[in-house]
Amino acid sequence: MAVQDEPYDVSVDFPVEELKEKFVKNNKKESKEFKIKKFRFALSKRQREELLSVAGSHSRLHYLMIKTQLETGLRVGELVNLRIDDVRLNEKIVVVNAHEKDTRVARWNPKTMAGSRIIPVNPDLHSDLSGYIKGEKRKLGYFFVSQKGSGFKKESVIGFINKYAREARSINHLIGSHAMRRTFASYLLDQNEPIGRISKLLGHASIEITMRYLFQIDALDGYDEIGKKLGKMNK
Repeated sequence: MAVQDEPYDVSVDFPVEELKEKFVKNNKKESKEFKIKKFRFALSKRQREELLSVAGSHSRLHYLMIKTQLETGLRVGELVNLRIDDVRLNEKIVVVNAHEKDTRVARWNPKTMAGSRIIPVNPDLHSDLSGYIKGEKRKLGYFFVSQKGSGFKKESVIGFINKYAREARSINHLIGSHAMRRTFASYLLDQNEPIGRISKLLGHASIEITMRYLFQIDALDGYDEIGKKLGKMNK
């Protein structure tokens, strides 16, 4: 399935009946076949902000990589293999062409064709990505490169994500890279985005897989408002 060159149109509806059929078909599996992962949650607004703040205090590049994953839902393998020509800043999209053969840069190769997709880039991330690549003055190769000029390994990215998560007081434990994707998906659900669209943006082969990614965003976000209200009790 080739990725279209046109900008992603968020108004396009997904084939509901086809998605329903896939959902029913995939739900025939016994639940015991699903393995429960150790860390499965979505970051709250406070946790996202603190994670990015900690990352930014160590490395502007690490900050940008984490922010990109949080705001595009890219897999860590897709993030490290992202090419400059995949990030079409003039169209404000990121193109993930999972099965395209390219000898210049090793590509991420998911198990299904659903991995090929187009992801919109919000204005704030667009500004950060534009500034970064302009400063790099490169036109080919990996989008994100280390100080040595080489691409990142997945293990390296997971390592610094966990490092900064441990330092963030509102998180304070290992989270892994998939927490970024779950946060992206759960945020869109919280904004009433249709499940089919979220599934497509994540590059999932079925809605059933997407449903296992969706988590209620941590209640920490509501504590500040409650605290303000309680603070008025004696006034």
